[in-house]
Amino acid sequence: MKRSFNVIVGTSAFLLVVIALVSWANLLSADSPVVVYFGTPRDAIDYALSNSRELAVSAAKCLLTAVLGLILAGVLATALLIVGLLRPRWLGVIERLAAISQTVPILVIVTIALIVETTIFHFLALSVPVTVYCIVPVTVGLLFPPLVNGADAVSRLPLELRALLRLWAAPIRWRVFRVYLPAALPSLLTGLRASATWAISGTLITEGLLNGVEGDSSTLGHFLVRPFSSGDPGKMPSVILISTILGFGVYYLFVLVQFAAERRLLGPAAKVAQTYPLQSDP
Repeated sequence: MKRSFNVIVGTSAFLLVVIALVSWANLLSADSPVVVYFGTPRDAIDYALSNSRELAVSAAKCLLTAVLGLILAGVLATALLIVGLLRPRWLGVIERLAAISQTVPILVIVTIALIVETTIFHFLALSVPVTVYCIVPVTVGLLFPPLVNGADAVSRLPLELRALLRLWAAPIRWRVFRVYLPAALPSLLTGLRASATWAISGTLITEGLLNGVEGDSSTLGHFLVRPFSSGDPGKMPSVILISTILGFGVYYLFVLVQFAAERRLLGPAAKVAQTYPLQSDP
């Protein structure tokens, strides 16, 4: 039953896409806003084929930045969680600071990061590509979900367990690394998976906002921010399609990472819990 439902949904989605493409290619007039701004499906195919190398390099840079940003966000969230657990009342302060970082507009974060990084690299006489400039803003943008999910998991530990650990006078480091952190890791990974849905979008925005650094005009974000300046028909839909594929790819990559990490941490019980159906099949 479940397999049949998935087949029906997949087939319906495929047919809708085919109908939309056929309508776009054959039913819209040349002066239609869609055709004027986006070209036709044939234009998108021709552009992708004639600029395949440039698009592949730009996509690889975007993917690398998003994945590195997610990894660094996970590492930094874990480190901040450990610091917050080792110091009384620090966890709440760290969580509020992380929340503030999410309320600041991404343009401000990118601008501050660009100024700081440019100053450092100029002082060190280094010439670095645009990917390096993107790492810090992307990491900051992806940090909050894993951190807040991990902190919430610790705060929801059974009161009896926390009371017993204090009653037994368990050393704080032992409690953090043997109890609190392992209990928080599954939720932290869930937060990282949530960030993965935003990773490519955050990278594209950051790439589009950067200006005056090496390679800034050859990124997917630059193509999206300035979609019609070059006048190349089919450019915009090609970049949108590539970005969408990258977004889904990064998300499912970290779904697999979470699944593997939880199986490693929790054993076979993690697989049983994840695959156990919420409802019985009719």
